[in-house]
Amino acid sequence: MRTLIELFETSVTKFPNNPLLWEKRKDRFEPMSYAETRAHVYEFASGLFSLGLKKGSVLGYYQKDKISGW
Repeated sequence: MRTLIELFETSVTKFPNNPLLWEKRKDRFEPMSYAETRAHVYEFASGLFSLGLKKGSVLGYYQKDKISGW
């Protein structure tokens, strides 16, 4: 069975410029591509690692309904 991470990385490779997430900004929706999303995910993960989190750490995270808060 493939992991969620493997499925995500495969999709980024296949569809880097396709929209993955949509966020309403002012009066219209703006897309974020697979590649842009991966860049944000990696940046967020790097920040967590720099705080000392590592494999096996437990983290609680809450974010309101905006992806721009990443």
